[in-house]
Amino acid sequence: MNPSQITKKSLVKWGGESVYVQAEQLVRRGAVLKAEMKDDWISGVIARESASEIYTRLRLIDPDRIESRCPCFTNQHSGQVCPHVVALGIALMLRHADPLREQKYQEEQRRARRLEQLDESAYLQRGPRGTPARLGLTLAPSWADDFWKGRIALS
Repeated sequence: MNPSQITKKSLVKWGGESVYVQAEQLVRRGAVLKAEMKDDWISGVIARESASEIYTRLRLIDPDRIESRCPCFTNQHSGQVCPHVVALGIALMLRHADPLREQKYQEEQRRARRLEQLDESAYLQRGPRGTPARLGLTLAPSWADDFWKGRIALS
């Protein structure tokens, strides 16, 4: 199979209209970090708000039916198709329909692979709360009049 066989109609059949809407929201907010298709398997990475990334995948049986292998609660405990796998399908469908989107995705993936290989010790390490700093400003005594003129001198 290839991404051209994935349509909105088939994606809605995977999990229903409400799951499709949730998946579309994931795609809109940029939560699909990676989506790849190889043979009948689609795999990818979804960013979550509350926890780390979720690595998910699915197998296409035909364009309208899938076998979900998502590790999320919805799939593992309820046996339902979750928004994560549908979001992967939406991402692939959109990239296939727009060559510029596909090019941008490939460039982002190349950059991510390059950054993974960099030695992080060569860069400035910052603490989670940042670096404390102090800033002192001095205004001329005529600053109020200068404000109305549109210019204030700072030092």
